[in-house]
Amino acid sequence: MLNDYFIVDGAQAPDVLGALQALHWQYASLFDGTPEKRLVEIAPLVFPVPDGEDERYKPLLKRINTIAHEEPAVHAISSPEDLEGVARHLRQFHVAKLPDDQKMILRWYDTRVFEPLLECLSQEQLASFFGPVRRWMYWDRFGTARSAEILSDEVASELEPPFELNPAQYSHLIDASVPYAVLRTLRETIPDELSRVNSSRLTRFLIDHLAVARKIGVEGHPAQVQFMLLALYTSGAFLNEPELVQWRTQPSVRVMSFLDWSDLLPDRVWQAGSPLWGEIQPLAPAIDDEHLFGGLDEYRN
Repeated sequence: MLNDYFIVDGAQAPDVLGALQALHWQYASLFDGTPEKRLVEIAPLVFPVPDGEDERYKPLLKRINTIAHEEPAVHAISSPEDLEGVARHLRQFHVAKLPDDQKMILRWYDTRVFEPLLECLSQEQLASFFGPVRRWMYWDRFGTARSAEILSDEVASELEPPFELNPAQYSHLIDASVPYAVLRTLRETIPDELSRVNSSRLTRFLIDHLAVARKIGVEGHPAQVQFMLLALYTSGAFLNEPELVQWRTQPSVRVMSFLDWSDLLPDRVWQAGSPLWGEIQPLAPAIDDEHLFGGLDEYRN
């Protein structure tokens, strides 16, 4: 028999803890047994899926559904293990070892981290991570339900947690975090404007245009932020202006950094199109980018 559980990232949905406590519903913090155990208000929580036919739990289920479609913070899993067994297993992956023998908090329960993690882990690491879980669903950064591919029972792993990330895996996770570091700076720079853009639309736009930026040699955080400001203020139309066409197609003109070069662009480029927030849209919920990948802070013994 399989038991169904939700996993919710409390840093992105802090009200869920209070809702569970008000209902006297069982839950387990995945920070228990770690130095972060006192931070239960932002801890990832795992708890049994309530009975959807019971009126008492309908507001909670409605709230989780809303979070799943607005924040990259919700997973639904099935396992034969009881609540404490599932929580005990998942707590083992609170940190990961880095190639330089340091450790970092691995916020895999944030689905922006979960997807690139699945892409780079070996089969042995995946088998170790999934362990007693038999089904795993999550809602991605755009609110779309996804299923993680659980390995067959034939794939066994004798690896002991935590993960030891090799340089390629660590680089993959760092690359995946770039859009959210840029987004954090943009939210600090033009907060009122970005609050008018639907969160999913903003994220898609950001990821697509940063891919273009890197393809044409715009590297480094300040330069990528400047590139995205141009993109946001023109809905991407700036790329069709003669100056940008030249930068894109003639590498020989790149005699200075993009950041310095962009300071010389005429006002016409900034007015090439309408701002992305020009259309009235639903207010975008703010996403806490500060703690992505644990802020990539080193987690020392």
